[in-house]
Amino acid sequence: MQAIQVILLKKEKNIKVDKKDILSYSTYIQDIGWGGNVKNGEQSGTVGLSKAIQSIKVSTNLSGLGVEYTTHIPNIGWQSYVSSGKESKANSDPKRIEAIKNSIRSNVEKDTLILGALGPTASILASQLCDEGYQFVDIGHIDVEYMWYLRHAILRETIEGKYVNESGVKTCSDVYDNDSTYINSIIDRVLS
Repeated sequence: MQAIQVILLKKEKNIKVDKKDILSYSTYIQDIGWGGNVKNGEQSGTVGLSKAIQSIKVSTNLSGLGVEYTTHIPNIGWQSYVSSGKESKANSDPKRIEAIKNSIRSNVEKDTLILGALGPTASILASQLCDEGYQFVDIGHIDVEYMWYLRHAILRETIEGKYVNESGVKTCSDVYDNDSTYINSIIDRVLS
Protein backbone atom coordinates (compact mmCIF):
# COMPACT_ATOMS: atom_id res chain seq x y z
CA MET A 1 0.00 0.00 0.00
CA GLN A 2 1.41 3.37 -1.02
CA ALA A 3 -1.23 5.87 0.11
CA ILE A 4 -4.28 6.08 2.36
CA GLN A 5 -7.24 8.33 2.83
CA VAL A 6 -9.16 8.22 6.13
CA ILE A 7 -12.64 9.66 6.39
CA LEU A 8 -14.54 10.11 9.64
CA LEU A 9 -18.20 9.31 9.11
CA LYS A 10 -21.09 10.48 11.25
CA LYS A 11 -22.35 7.85 13.71
CA GLU A 12 -23.35 9.88 16.76
CA LYS A 13 -25.92 12.65 16.41
CA ASN A 14 -23.98 15.23 18.43
CA ILE A 15 -20.70 15.10 16.45
CA LYS A 16 -20.25 17.33 13.42
CA VAL A 17 -17.99 15.56 10.94
CA ASP A 18 -18.04 18.26 8.30
CA LYS A 19 -15.08 19.94 10.07
CA LYS A 20 -11.93 18.62 8.40
CA ASP A 21 -9.73 19.10 11.47
CA ILE A 22 -11.52 16.51 13.64
CA LEU A 23 -9.25 13.69 12.43
CA SER A 24 -5.57 13.83 11.48
CA TYR A 25 -3.14 11.11 10.46
CA SER A 26 0.39 10.58 9.27
CA THR A 27 2.21 7.72 7.54
CA TYR A 28 5.79 6.52 7.62
CA ILE A 29 6.86 6.04 4.00
CA GLN A 30 9.57 3.62 2.87
CA ASP A 31 12.92 5.40 2.24
CA ILE A 32 11.32 8.77 3.03
CA GLY A 33 10.19 8.73 6.67
CA TRP A 34 7.21 10.31 8.40
CA GLY A 35 5.03 12.49 6.22
CA GLY A 36 3.27 15.49 7.67
CA ASN A 37 -0.12 15.26 9.34
CA VAL A 38 -3.07 15.41 6.98
CA LYS A 39 -6.72 15.96 7.89
CA ASN A 40 -9.98 14.08 7.48
CA GLY A 41 -10.29 12.90 3.86
CA GLU A 42 -6.86 14.01 2.63
CA GLN A 43 -4.26 11.64 1.17
CA SER A 44 -1.20 10.48 3.12
CA GLY A 45 1.59 8.59 1.39
CA THR A 46 2.81 8.56 -2.19
CA VAL A 47 1.35 7.55 -5.53
CA GLY A 48 3.42 6.13 -8.40
CA LEU A 49 6.74 6.03 -6.50
CA SER A 50 6.55 2.38 -5.33
CA LYS A 51 7.14 3.47 -1.72
CA ALA A 52 5.23 1.37 0.81
CA ILE A 53 3.54 2.74 3.92
CA GLN A 54 5.37 1.19 6.87
CA SER A 55 3.51 2.75 9.83
CA ILE A 56 0.53 4.95 10.57
CA LYS A 57 -0.56 7.27 13.38
CA VAL A 58 -4.14 8.54 13.70
CA SER A 59 -5.38 11.21 16.12
CA THR A 60 -8.60 13.04 16.84
CA ASN A 61 -8.71 16.70 17.69
CA LEU A 62 -12.07 16.62 19.45
CA SER A 63 -12.27 16.26 23.21
CA GLY A 64 -14.00 13.03 24.20
CA LEU A 65 -13.58 11.41 20.79
CA GLY A 66 -10.99 8.64 20.51
CA VAL A 67 -9.92 6.39 17.68
CA GLU A 68 -8.57 2.84 17.67
CA TYR A 69 -6.93 1.28 14.65
CA THR A 70 -4.87 -1.70 13.51
CA THR A 71 -2.72 -2.60 10.54
CA HIS A 72 -2.10 -5.83 8.66
CA ILE A 73 1.44 -7.02 7.94
CA PRO A 74 1.63 -9.38 4.92
CA ASN A 75 2.40 -12.99 5.94
CA ILE A 76 2.09 -11.99 9.62
CA GLY A 77 -1.49 -10.87 10.11
CA TRP A 78 -3.40 -8.16 11.93
CA GLN A 79 -1.48 -6.31 14.62
CA SER A 80 -2.81 -5.31 18.04
CA TYR A 81 -5.12 -2.30 18.14
CA VAL A 82 -3.55 0.99 19.17
CA SER A 83 -5.29 4.23 20.10
CA SER A 84 -5.08 7.94 19.30
CA GLY A 85 -1.62 9.03 18.19
CA LYS A 86 0.16 5.71 18.72
CA GLU A 87 2.15 4.09 15.92
CA SER A 88 0.77 0.98 14.24
CA LYS A 89 3.32 -0.70 12.00
CA ALA A 90 2.02 -1.72 8.61
CA ASN A 91 5.31 -3.24 7.50
CA SER A 92 8.30 -4.56 9.40
CA ASP A 93 11.86 -4.10 8.16
CA PRO A 94 11.85 -6.61 5.28
CA LYS A 95 15.56 -6.26 4.44
CA ARG A 96 16.64 -7.06 8.00
CA ILE A 97 14.22 -9.96 8.38
CA GLU A 98 15.17 -11.45 5.02
CA ALA A 99 18.90 -11.14 5.84
CA ILE A 100 18.40 -12.97 9.15
CA LYS A 101 16.28 -15.68 7.49
CA ASN A 102 18.93 -16.19 4.80
CA SER A 103 21.62 -16.51 7.47
CA ILE A 104 19.57 -19.09 9.36
CA ARG A 105 18.87 -21.05 6.16
CA SER A 106 22.62 -21.07 5.37
CA ASN A 107 23.93 -21.90 8.84
CA VAL A 108 21.28 -23.83 10.79
CA GLU A 109 19.76 -27.27 10.16
CA LYS A 110 15.98 -27.56 10.42
CA ASP A 111 16.27 -30.00 13.34
CA THR A 112 18.14 -27.40 15.45
CA LEU A 113 16.15 -25.41 18.00
CA ILE A 114 16.63 -21.66 17.41
CA LEU A 115 16.09 -19.29 20.33
CA GLY A 116 15.59 -15.69 19.26
CA ALA A 117 15.55 -12.45 21.24
CA LEU A 118 15.31 -9.75 18.58
CA GLY A 119 12.42 -7.59 19.74
CA PRO A 120 9.43 -7.49 17.38
CA THR A 121 11.59 -9.06 14.66
CA ALA A 122 11.79 -12.36 16.59
CA SER A 123 8.01 -12.81 16.54
CA ILE A 124 7.92 -12.29 12.78
CA LEU A 125 10.87 -14.63 12.23
CA ALA A 126 9.36 -17.31 14.47
CA SER A 127 6.16 -17.31 12.42
CA GLN A 128 7.86 -17.32 9.02
CA LEU A 129 10.59 -19.85 9.84
CA CYS A 130 8.16 -22.25 11.53
CA ASP A 131 6.14 -22.17 8.30
CA GLU A 132 9.35 -23.31 6.53
CA GLY A 133 9.87 -26.21 8.96
CA TYR A 134 12.40 -24.62 11.35
CA GLN A 135 12.03 -24.76 15.13
CA PHE A 136 12.18 -21.14 16.33
CA VAL A 137 11.16 -19.87 19.75
CA ASP A 138 10.95 -16.15 20.58
CA ILE A 139 12.42 -15.98 24.10
CA GLY A 140 12.23 -12.21 24.38
CA HIS A 141 13.68 -10.93 27.66
CA ILE A 142 13.77 -14.30 29.40
CA ASP A 143 17.51 -14.02 30.15
CA VAL A 144 17.11 -10.61 31.77
CA GLU A 145 14.04 -11.70 33.73
CA TYR A 146 15.97 -14.74 35.00
CA MET A 147 18.91 -12.58 36.13
CA TRP A 148 16.51 -10.30 38.03
CA TYR A 149 14.94 -13.38 39.64
CA LEU A 150 18.35 -14.67 40.77
CA ARG A 151 19.22 -11.25 42.21
CA HIS A 152 15.83 -10.90 43.94
CA ALA A 153 15.57 -7.55 42.14
CA ILE A 154 12.62 -5.37 43.03
CA LEU A 155 13.38 -2.70 40.41
CA ARG A 156 14.46 -3.14 36.79
CA GLU A 157 18.22 -2.78 37.19
CA THR A 158 21.06 -2.92 34.69
CA ILE A 159 22.82 -6.23 34.08
CA GLU A 160 26.43 -6.30 32.93
CA GLY A 161 26.72 -7.44 29.33
CA LYS A 162 23.02 -6.86 28.54
CA TYR A 163 21.08 -3.98 27.08
CA VAL A 164 18.16 -3.58 29.48
CA ASN A 165 15.70 -1.05 28.10
CA GLU A 166 13.52 -1.26 31.21
CA SER A 167 16.37 -0.09 33.49
CA GLY A 168 16.30 3.42 32.01
CA VAL A 169 20.01 3.21 31.10
CA LYS A 170 20.26 3.62 27.33
CA THR A 171 23.82 2.43 26.74
CA CYS A 172 25.05 -0.87 25.40
CA SER A 173 27.68 -2.81 27.30
CA ASP A 174 31.01 -3.63 25.67
CA VAL A 175 31.81 -6.48 28.09
CA TYR A 176 31.75 -9.10 25.31
CA ASP A 177 33.51 -7.09 22.60
CA ASN A 178 36.86 -8.82 23.21
CA ASP A 179 35.58 -12.14 24.63
CA SER A 180 36.96 -14.83 22.27
CA THR A 181 34.46 -17.48 23.44
CA TYR A 182 31.56 -15.17 22.66
CA ILE A 183 33.07 -13.96 19.36
CA ASN A 184 33.74 -17.54 18.20
CA SER A 185 30.13 -18.53 18.97
CA ILE A 186 28.78 -16.09 16.36
CA ILE A 187 27.79 -18.06 13.26
CA ASP A 188 27.12 -15.05 11.02
CA ARG A 189 26.97 -11.26 11.07
CA VAL A 190 23.78 -10.15 9.35
CA LEU A 191 24.02 -6.36 9.51
CA SER A 192 26.81 -4.13 10.72
